[in-house]
Amino acid sequence: MGPIVIIVVVGVLALAGLAALIHVLGRGAGPERSRVTWLAVGFVAASFLSVVALNLVSVLYEISPLLIAGIAVVVTLLVGLFVLIGRAVSWRAGKVVALVGVLITSYILFAAIAMSGIGGDQLMQPLYRTTIKQMADDMGFVALLPSDEPLITDMLPVTEIPEPDRGIGLAFEEFQMEERKAEGSANESELEALVVPGEEPVAGFRIPSKFQTQEDREVQGEPAVAVSYVETAPPGRATVLVFVLEGVEVRMVSMGYERLTEGERVIHPALTVDELVAVADSLEPVE
Repeated sequence: MGPIVIIVVVGVLALAGLAALIHVLGRGAGPERSRVTWLAVGFVAASFLSVVALNLVSVLYEISPLLIAGIAVVVTLLVGLFVLIGRAVSWRAGKVVALVGVLITSYILFAAIAMSGIGGDQLMQPLYRTTIKQMADDMGFVALLPSDEPLITDMLPVTEIPEPDRGIGLAFEEFQMEERKAEGSANESELEALVVPGEEPVAGFRIPSKFQTQEDREVQGEPAVAVSYVETAPPGRATVLVFVLEGVEVRMVSMGYERLTEGERVIHPALTVDELVAVADSLEPVE
């Protein structure tokens, strides 16, 4: 059974569980049944909003006063509905348990929807761009992003690189990228110093003692240095590209990787130097 099937099954069970719990809350409420049912539906909606608020807080680099006010409204709404429903069912133990179950099941349903990828790019990509802009503004530069390469959404793709080499780490499907404020332009020798053996152009990737090729390239008219090497074992080639563009030091690394697809391990090769340069040529400021 594939992961998507599991997620769908969990989502369906959570939805059915919500319907059953709402029915339990309304059962035996007499003339209050309709009111309790609609309050429970509102409680589910408020639960979803609270999860969205938690996600915003966990992703955004800076929390605006408007967002803080919005979170306060959502929390007040959630607590208020909980109290209203509790009073309507006379705080009977079984009903309170069902109400707590509604809250937990709502979170499970939201998680299933999020993991399924439904609307993930449409919702998360603008949020990640906002986070990147906030981080870059704080670090004193304008971030750059490729025009047609979405950030990954199955994990947090934006990380802050701490001092003394402070910057932003970005994860895409086929490559990783780090950006830092540059002190002026860079020539080939300065760029080559970033990719000598033993250097770590991006977190978790260190240039090996022997690499296959080194090339001087250009990215949007600016000098760039690329290195690539081939390992003897899968997934094979790795490619590195470093350059300075519009006051930003950019380091890009593409590594081959294996992924389990329909029960089989499939090798995805690293981008070539030409492919990585093509991505770099599409970089544009995040406004």
